[in-house]
Amino acid sequence: MEPTAGLPPHRHLALVGLMGVGKTSVGAAVAARSGRRHVDLDRAVTQLAGRSIGVIFHEGGEAAFRAYEEEALAVQLAVEDPLVISTGGGVLIGGSNREVLARSAIVVWLRATPETLVERVGDPAGRPLLAGGEP
Repeated sequence: MEPTAGLPPHRHLALVGLMGVGKTSVGAAVAARSGRRHVDLDRAVTQLAGRSIGVIFHEGGEAAFRAYEEEALAVQLAVEDPLVISTGGGVLIGGSNREVLARSAIVVWLRATPETLVERVGDPAGRPLLAGGEP
């Protein structure tokens, strides 16, 4: 069987869903199985910004993070070879991300039960949107 069987050969695959649903884990597994490169969008944001997500939130708030996220997504979607992209939990909030993803990728919404999400997210210290007390 061809490594990319079942996936259109010239489209990116974008995984979306709530924080803790498993986008990065599933993305890595799909990429390995399909022979595509996996991109974790949160990592792409930190590389683009040159600082951690926590620092971005501290210095510029969520608006600064979303601006970096939008730019990082555009950069990844411009890559010619089809990727498996694990997005951040809020990638579909505002901006042009929803439109750009619909145009450039097959978008798959991953789901999990609320109990599973709470179990996986655990300590909110490493999650800036939860650390402030407002999910």
